[in-house]
Amino acid sequence: MELRCITVRLLHRDPLPWSTMWLAMFAFFAAPVGGTTYDTWADAIEWDGADSRPTADPNHDGIANLTAYAMDLSPVASPVSGEIPTATIDTSSPGGPWIRFTYRQNAAAEDLDVVVAANSDLSDQGWSVIRMDGTNARTEVIDTEPDGDGSARLMRTRVSVADSPERRFLRIEVTRIPVGEPVLLENWSSSPWNLAAGATEFSGTISDPEAGDVVVEFRDPQAGANPANPDAPDFTPATPSFFGAEGTGFGVGESSVGRFERGESFVMRMSHAFQLRAIRFAEFSGDEVIHLSWIRNGIERSRTIGPVPGGFYTIVAIQGVYADADTELRITNVSPADANANGRLRINHLEIAFPTTPAPATAVPGAVMILNDWTLWPWNGVTGATVMDGTLVAPENGGTPVDFTFTAQDGVDVSDPTAPDFSGATEDYFGYESTGFGVGDPTTGRFNRGEAIRLAVDHDYRIEVIRWRELDGDERIHLRWTSGGVECEQVLDVADATMEFSDFTIDGGTDLVMTNVSPDTSSLDGRLRIQDIRMRMMYDTPPFYDSSGPDGFVRMAGVNLAGAEFGGTAFWQTDPAQWDYYHAKGLNLIRIPFKWERIQPTLFGAVDFTGLDQVMALADNRGMKVVLDMHNYARRDGFVIGSEDMPNETFADVWRKIAAHFKNHGAIYGYGIMNEPHGTGGLWPAAAQAATDAIREVDANQWVIVGGENWSKASTWRRDNATLDITDPTGKLMYEAHVYFDSKYPAEDGGYGSYDSEAPEWDLGVRRVNPFNLWLQERGAWGFIGEYGTPKNDGRWNNVLEPFLFHLQAYGLSGTYWAGGKNWNNYALDCSPSSNYTVDAVQMQVLETYSD
Repeated sequence: MELRCITVRLLHRDPLPWSTMWLAMFAFFAAPVGGTTYDTWADAIEWDGADSRPTADPNHDGIANLTAYAMDLSPVASPVSGEIPTATIDTSSPGGPWIRFTYRQNAAAEDLDVVVAANSDLSDQGWSVIRMDGTNARTEVIDTEPDGDGSARLMRTRVSVADSPERRFLRIEVTRIPVGEPVLLENWSSSPWNLAAGATEFSGTISDPEAGDVVVEFRDPQAGANPANPDAPDFTPATPSFFGAEGTGFGVGESSVGRFERGESFVMRMSHAFQLRAIRFAEFSGDEVIHLSWIRNGIERSRTIGPVPGGFYTIVAIQGVYADADTELRITNVSPADANANGRLRINHLEIAFPTTPAPATAVPGAVMILNDWTLWPWNGVTGATVMDGTLVAPENGGTPVDFTFTAQDGVDVSDPTAPDFSGATEDYFGYESTGFGVGDPTTGRFNRGEAIRLAVDHDYRIEVIRWRELDGDERIHLRWTSGGVECEQVLDVADATMEFSDFTIDGGTDLVMTNVSPDTSSLDGRLRIQDIRMRMMYDTPPFYDSSGPDGFVRMAGVNLAGAEFGGTAFWQTDPAQWDYYHAKGLNLIRIPFKWERIQPTLFGAVDFTGLDQVMALADNRGMKVVLDMHNYARRDGFVIGSEDMPNETFADVWRKIAAHFKNHGAIYGYGIMNEPHGTGGLWPAAAQAATDAIREVDANQWVIVGGENWSKASTWRRDNATLDITDPTGKLMYEAHVYFDSKYPAEDGGYGSYDSEAPEWDLGVRRVNPFNLWLQERGAWGFIGEYGTPKNDGRWNNVLEPFLFHLQAYGLSGTYWAGGKNWNNYALDCSPSSNYTVDAVQMQVLETYSD
């Protein structure tokens, strides 16, 4: 729902040898303006409330909207296999080694400057645009219709590094250059050109609303260039020539017919920077090729165009040619020797445009924040209170505290729903129910006709979704807010329980007023209830995310390597190839599930560290970290830990021995004292404290990781773990929760139906982890998501997994995917590779994106 006022991942990796070259890709942005082809593209996208600005990344796949536009990708769905650019090394072809860089290009994108740049590392400095000289660097179209509809082209840039070893990494640089309306240069024998046959130059002055008066010159006609290499024509044998004119256009060398043939060229030059958008040719056969060379931002650029199918008066579109003011753009006919009639052409008209002044930079959204659970922290809503307030910490810029204040009013005159009258309104109180809050009704929390809710936030923010309860479909609300210093208002029909917004940004320190202006004929007085609000804070510059702290916490991401929690005695996690694979993917945190009985067959007896030592050595040799996860569900031999048959001393004993053994090991990330406690009858907090105390008797340095009651479910964490408050004198404590995305969760987990039957919203995982995240914020604690997983049989699940992982990264939550490992039998959530570690599981496309 759009509201209006009234008045290049992609991957960050350590440099690797040439044989394992990695791609780095970024996008650079100019400010957006109306009327460009980006806007046309964006208008055709079903954003469903997502951020459509060029700099935004609504699906959090590391590809900004502008880059998605440049490559003809969906900005709201994760790329499919084959759409992401690839870089390979060719060491066998002469002149190499060569980097071959293959990428998509939107065939309709006329407002972009797309170039390839190189650098010796992935730092922000030192990137240089590669000039396509045809010898050491060349870009060509290798597929004109990779999708079968002509919407995109598949491009390949080949760059030699034989004499340029600094070209270790390549990236695409995408610049959106806003331009004004197109201008046609034509009618060459008339004013302002007055071209006469035999002239060696001609010029004229044109006027443009943005650029003003611009002098346009055509000069230096030449003949005899050698176009044997069409990407780098040789001008050594070229000689001066003259312009020729005919009724349908101009050319070079033939005074009366104005033909522009193979080996001929001329220069155009303007007193203002300009874009060459298209050339309309007469005398066109469809087998001609032209070469363009120009200077952009002081850097020489070139491009070869054609052959383009067509006939007389064919318009050849030109992308990405932006020339600096007072520099030469040379156009050369480099048609093949067997082209019809020596590749003859005639310039009928040239279409140009002038860059416009960029619009002011717009605000940048942060990570999702969800306001809900109104009777819990930070709101602590109490029926009868006239104010509901609280402070949440947005994760941006090292943590940004944000204050929220809600107040309520009743008695608003809504006879005119477009202009509610507050002159007779009075202060009212809030009421609450398990599904939300309202005004005036103490036990049901209803928000009725004539009632208003005010929200004041001390930071600029953007609302994306409000979810309503008690909805009949005939309700209506009036919104009044201030955005960019301008007062705005709008009346909206509440037709759906999920109300999505677009560009609904509110200035910090101002009131958002929501008034129920439902008709007096609406059901039950237009009653509503606010269930929750999804929003983001807004920032003047791109925010950063830094979860490090003085306690030495380091956020990491990785996978579970399952095996030692199964029956039997084998440690399936000791295959070095597994560790090499995940290390290469950057997934350097490995959670190792194991059964208590495997390592300590007899209570209070010796611990067999053979398997765990092997695992730890594999990790240590690769600089990886391990979470040791006792996978017993708060039980042993059928007895709940803390019960008379399995006292806490047994649990403390085994962890005291494990910690004493590994306390100085560099590969330990944390001691995961128990996986998914459940059904303990309240015994778990004391058991967890006993294990923590035992560990601290021998190890004050490693982190202790404590799971929660009821299978560690993040979505019910606040209800299930109200008494879980472990004391750790070192402060090196994390709490562990799990998140799954199937519709039966949290009643069940892992029982996924098909993607279409589940029909998950993209923010499903974000919402499910939110209760755990709020619980952590309330206590100032660190969190770890030990398990999460999506089916491998449908890549669309990545549309849910990706924003979830971005959310974990933003909020400083470490996490390990469930699961990898060698002993699965077609397990739906398995992320293990196939074909001897050469074919990734579909989830890996997202997992490796968030590996750091």
